[in-house]
Amino acid sequence: MGLSSNTLWHMTKRDAFFSILKSRNISYSYSLEKIFPINKMGGIAFPMISMCDLPFSEIATTKWTYGDYAIGFSREWGLRNGFSPVWYCNNGSRVYNQLFKMLIETIEHEEKGYMGMAMYLLSNVKFVQAPLVTKNRKFKNYRFYDEREYRLVPYITETDKHEVMPYLTEDGYADYKKQIGHSRLDFGVSFEYSDIKYLIVNSESNIKDVRKILSSSPEVSHINIVTKKDVMEDFIGIEHNEEILPSPKESDIEATLRHLNRMTQDFKQGWELIRKSKNNIEK
Repeated sequence: MGLSSNTLWHMTKRDAFFSILKSRNISYSYSLEKIFPINKMGGIAFPMISMCDLPFSEIATTKWTYGDYAIGFSREWGLRNGFSPVWYCNNGSRVYNQLFKMLIETIEHEEKGYMGMAMYLLSNVKFVQAPLVTKNRKFKNYRFYDEREYRLVPYITETDKHEVMPYLTEDGYADYKKQIGHSRLDFGVSFEYSDIKYLIVNSESNIKDVRKILSSSPEVSHINIVTKKDVMEDFIGIEHNEEILPSPKESDIEATLRHLNRMTQDFKQGWELIRKSKNNIEK
């Protein structure tokens, strides 16, 4: 079984999902990345759009870290717009050390052009595993390598054109979010509904809302709209065995019955021993 698919998934939350569908545009957002080998150096926030090329068989419960909604684009659309797999590496590996050394040398020699190139390369680097904190979940050591991320980072010429910073320090990122209220930028990548293969929503009621949005375009019959439950139960088959757990009261009753059954068995065994002993004596 293959570990990749011909679909690029953009996992997100409800509001962003419907906003993307209505606008037919995915905006770049600053994402704080821990790319430096020393924790005290903090992180760097790069503008980016992230996707993954996982097959349905690999979309398990841990893959919904970033939201319960997903848009599945064709791989052709992604490649046409410049998306590429991120460069996974281990902190302290030789290739990473050389890349970080290149950045330090360009800074020391004040080679601004080369520094921009070095930072752009680092914006596409992801550690194999590291801590991860989202709004609702926290991981001590999250295995990013399992996400098979595809990423698109704008060139510095693009960020200059839109008068935004090509990257922010961790403190600068916090100030930006405090001032703007979110990490999203006002430009990104457009698409047509014909570029979409699948839409995954959180509930059946969402499907009606999606169909209403798509009704404005005649070329949407090819789009498969399913719920997260459909994916987990029918496509993958990992959540159809729903366990019914007893209530605390029921647990107490069941424990009592088990205890009584054990006492009954012990009582029967005791009487059987007494009966056998009596028969032996009478003989």
